[in-house]
Amino acid sequence: MLFKIPELLEAITDVMTLNHSDMILSNFNLVLVLTGIAGTPKGVGQVISGDVMKASCFVDDQLIESFEVSAVDRVNSDGTPW
Repeated sequence: MLFKIPELLEAITDVMTLNHSDMILSNFNLVLVLTGIAGTPKGVGQVISGDVMKASCFVDDQLIESFEVSAVDRVNSDGTPW
């Protein structure tokens, strides 16, 4: 399924606040970037608690930033699943 970038931003801001310098990771290819559409590539599954996501940003061959995050299940203040 493909989503336009404004639709992705709206969905994200429905559940969280985006701050200056926040980075949104998605999978783009050249055609999608040129048309302003982003989507999920074939074979990608749901993110579950315990999954680890890694991202790196390069300019030319120089590493600018790199980070790793582990997915965790969110819970409400009463302990029920979010």
